[in-house]
Amino acid sequence: WSTCGADEYDVTAASPTADVACGDCDALCDGCSGAGAAACDACVASAWLDDGTCRTAAECTDDEYEAAAPTTTTDRSCAACASECAGCVGAGAGSCVACTSGFFDDGGACAAWSTCEAQQFEKRAPSAVADRVCEACHVVCDGCNAAGAVNCDACAAGAYLSPSGACKVLTECLADEFESVPPTADSDRECAQCQPACDGCVGGGADDCDGCADGFWVDGSTCVA
Repeated sequence: WSTCGADEYDVTAASPTADVACGDCDALCDGCSGAGAAACDACVASAWLDDGTCRTAAECTDDEYEAAAPTTTTDRSCAACASECAGCVGAGAGSCVACTSGFFDDGGACAAWSTCEAQQFEKRAPSAVADRVCEACHVVCDGCNAAGAVNCDACAAGAYLSPSGACKVLTECLADEFESVPPTADSDRECAQCQPACDGCVGGGADDCDGCADGFWVDGSTCVA
């Protein structure tokens, strides 16, 4: 007469006229006394015993890690990875397998990409292994997209957009000059010489002097020799 194997059980015992009939144990069983996962002698390595029945151990998802390993009588326990992780082996940003978008590997831990400030531009784009690098805009720029005065979003106060496309600092009139044409967004200030009689002026006439130059004196509102 035959005997049932280690992963089989006796369905029908042998008789004088018939051999033993064997059935396969449940796939979760390590030996069994009958059909089904509740008749296991013990559970296979990938299963655990839950109130007399062998059950498949839970598998952690890609965004989880094994918080507690399964035993013969308890299931595997999984916990969520940190939000900055794309897969992990434990808790926290230092246990990431890789970083999610918006984060980079900063010496073994995932850190958020920095953001360029209003008066900066992105010199180097961020990646999974390096942070964004920002650089200051040119001093004549009010915002920019690259280095230099030709890459301003707009010109800063005290600057104008020249015909070459570059922002330039406005001309300052000298002590013996006055502003003859005020600046605009795309034109420089124009200056003209004060009258020789003037020691500083607000206009081009002899009566526009701030004071009189050496050798001149005030006659009413005009500097005269």
